[in-house]
Amino acid sequence: MNEQSDHIVSSFDDDIASIRMSVIKMATLVEEQYKLLHHIIDTGSASTVEDVLENEPKLDAFDGKIRDQVITFITLRSPMAIDLREGLTALKISTDLERLGDYCKNVSLRVQALEEIPPVEIKNEILRMTVMVQGQLKRVIDAYVTKNKEKALEVRNADAAIDQHYQLIYNQIIEDIKNKPNKIKTLANTKLLFTINFSLSEILKRIYLILGLLLPLIGILIISFYFNFLKKINWNKDLFLYLLLIAISFLAFIFLNNQIFSIIIFILSILTIYIFRTLEFVELKWLRLFYLSFLLLPAFAIYVDTSLYPNIEAIPKFNYFFYALIVIICFVNPAFSMQSQLFVESYKIITFSFLLLLSISFSFFIINYQSKFLHKGIAQTITDDLSCDLDKTEIISKLENPTISLYFPKNLKPTYFPDCEIELAFTSLDETPIDNPSSINKTLLDLNQKSFINVNFIKK
Repeated sequence: MNEQSDHIVSSFDDDIASIRMSVIKMATLVEEQYKLLHHIIDTGSASTVEDVLENEPKLDAFDGKIRDQVITFITLRSPMAIDLREGLTALKISTDLERLGDYCKNVSLRVQALEEIPPVEIKNEILRMTVMVQGQLKRVIDAYVTKNKEKALEVRNADAAIDQHYQLIYNQIIEDIKNKPNKIKTLANTKLLFTINFSLSEILKRIYLILGLLLPLIGILIISFYFNFLKKINWNKDLFLYLLLIAISFLAFIFLNNQIFSIIIFILSILTIYIFRTLEFVELKWLRLFYLSFLLLPAFAIYVDTSLYPNIEAIPKFNYFFYALIVIICFVNPAFSMQSQLFVESYKIITFSFLLLLSISFSFFIINYQSKFLHKGIAQTITDDLSCDLDKTEIISKLENPTISLYFPKNLKPTYFPDCEIELAFTSLDETPIDNPSSINKTLLDLNQKSFINVNFIKK
């Protein structure tokens, strides 16, 4: 179904032909990937897995090349009608082909991890399914090359058979688990390989985050450790229990798959009790430093809060009540009138006052901003505003954001076919929000930038 070209400029046709050739080469490489995948499932060959992994960067390069070709073509040629659709179609196809390559890579890695867990009959059904997918891929490439609409419709209609085969395999696996419950534990442990995905860098990010949030209290905690372990003052089983709870809470915050900020509230209360019980009978010589902290802590809290906004006019009126509260607590603090008292009595009041200020400040930030945190806002917008299941949504972001990679690693590189594709774009409050009637704009708090930003959501 070749069409006669109506273009006067031959380079116009050359550009279109070049784009089409890149798409065909990319599709051919994807087809080769699925042939390798079939071999991996059949034999469990580790060397073939390496071949799949080596081809993956090539697919990414093809995707980038096609994107550049299409952008250049649209910019220089200003195509219209069918020519414009040709370029945009190639762009969409390359994105889908790149995703198919990702799925192929992920499946090959999972075959290695599963080893001999699936029964033979299920393995054979999976092999049949790979053959069906390969056939679909070959037919759709032929349809694209020949511009044959009928072949493309055949591919679309044949998809139902693959869905049915998938359901058959799924039912077989469920039945096998019911009949052989001893395998459930093995299967569950295998799944952990894919759900626990924290790298060392992500763990360090969480440690950095919690140390930053509790920094004023961490200093006093170190002093408490000093008197507990070196001076052996006031050490008992109750303090050991508090310390154990603190350690468990820290580990839970750092290693839980879903980061829960409410754990910090629990840590704060336990830390308060531990520090107060440890230093209850300690005579400290540097009380003036603690006096100074009453002046520094409100100033620091106010500075942090105001720095989140681009100007004074953007600060909510409610925030000023918080500023006034901590300043009043600071200046009417009984610690300033107890300089003639014993060190022990003074320290008790100082510790309580310090922790009171810290607790009020931290509670304000959690209550006022928890729903506005970047990860919370993204998750809520995807589920409530865009009506997507977060666990079945792929997040696409051209700008690498640490918060996105920390909270949504599975959504950035899904190992499944997503039901929704959400593209995120980030701009500062000084920039004009993206004007797109089909998108949603939200103002959210990015703790990495320590400021509010505009986030644009587009459902692809």
